[in-house]
Amino acid sequence: MLCIDHNLTPLEINTDIADIIIMISHGPLLYNSLIIECRYLMQRLNSPVLAHVFREQNKVADTL
Repeated sequence: MLCIDHNLTPLEINTDIADIIIMISHGPLLYNSLIIECRYLMQRLNSPVLAHVFREQNKVADTL
């Protein structure tokens, strides 16, 4: 289960996987329950921006 902290708003979500952005934003629900949960949590966070970053910009997240 995914968890959220409401004190994080405003929030921007960055990923180096462009397909994730398409799946969450527009795509068919290939992984139906997970995508639905992501969309629900994003709505609860006032629909944060979902943005693509290149892999080199995502090194901090990779380190975690």
